[in-house]
Amino acid sequence: MIEAIKEIGGYSLEKEDKDLGCPLEILIENPAANDTYKHVLIILLKENGRLFEKVEWVGYEKARKNQYLYKKGSSGNGPDVTPTSRVTEIEKTFNKKILAWFNKVEEYDGYIDKEEYELVKTINKTLKNNKEEILKKLKETDSQIDKKKEKSIVTVGIEDNGKIKYIGDFPLFQKIFLKDAKINFYEKYGTSSISKDKVCSVCCKQKAEVYGFVDTYSFYTVEF
Repeated sequence: MIEAIKEIGGYSLEKEDKDLGCPLEILIENPAANDTYKHVLIILLKENGRLFEKVEWVGYEKARKNQYLYKKGSSGNGPDVTPTSRVTEIEKTFNKKILAWFNKVEEYDGYIDKEEYELVKTINKTLKNNKEEILKKLKETDSQIDKKKEKSIVTVGIEDNGKIKYIGDFPLFQKIFLKDAKINFYEKYGTSSISKDKVCSVCCKQKAEVYGFVDTYSFYTVEF
């Protein structure tokens, strides 16, 4: 049965054009799985995150899914896995999803290198220092969208030589994404279940990491 589940999962991922050898691509979710999400509000920064420039309003593009780097968080009221979120109410989304994500910056000290850590801190400071202006611009833009028919996502971008770099374009956000997206696979019930260079019981191959709390189905439980 386990092997059958593996085969079904592999087939499903192939139908979604996901690379089975790329964990990042497998874990990323489509923020516009519901076709009503047609807009992207980008909090656009410049000078390597030091200055707030504007809120850029662009159409959603499925081809940029990896650049949006979206995955829903484990808590409905907490931040998502990255600073890309579906908009409910502008102020609530900005405070509880975007700012709240960057407020966790201390968690990544030592996990990402010093230069990357400083960039995250810089962005956090810029968002906080320009909070009122950013909210004003977000609300002005959001008010032009017919929210009865269409919805939007909000994310952070950095202008680089006239082009927008989305968070998914930065290796540091990819590393943080992988760390936080996988944590439920090996941390639960106040304990950790992860092994290095062990044989996976599903694919029967030796893997760099093997997790003990991957709960594909809700009836799956772990006994100690």
